[in-house]
Amino acid sequence: MDEDVLDEIKFWREKLVAMFRTQSLCCIFFETAKNVKHMPHCFLECIPVTNFLINTKQAIMECEDSSRDNAVLIDMKERDVKRVIPAGFSYFVVYFGLEGGMAHIIENESLVPSWFGQEVIGGMLGLEYNQWRKPANEVLEQQVKRVATFKKQLKEFDSTIFQK
Repeated sequence: MDEDVLDEIKFWREKLVAMFRTQSLCCIFFETAKNVKHMPHCFLECIPVTNFLINTKQAIMECEDSSRDNAVLIDMKERDVKRVIPAGFSYFVVYFGLEGGMAHIIENESLVPSWFGQEVIGGMLGLEYNQWRKPANEVLEQQVKRVATFKKQLKEFDSTIFQK
């Protein structure tokens, strides 16, 4: 990733953490990059939770077999992905708010689904599969209302966004 993209991600992480902190929520961020050699894409998620769910480390350690060439977990404290994960490697990273986090180099992509982060949080919260993976469809008006509420909340933390 380019430096300006990493700076933008850091900027938005800070804003989201500040916003959810006012609601007594913690943020867990997941970043997954798969198939980076052929079609590089990175997927970022922010999941606000009521309690700091640290069991993520165990789930990451169990996601692939033990015959690995790379370390299972890499400490991300005060470092970003670009400085930790070698170019061309698929990876999964979890950040705990702004406190740093852990990275995992994905050696066998078939063992780590694209929804891995959601699966970990869903399991920690004791949710049924259909509650986190394929929740019931929401009426368009409800979606529009939730987006408007989210924009309003986030705008309080950054006046430069959503301006036209």
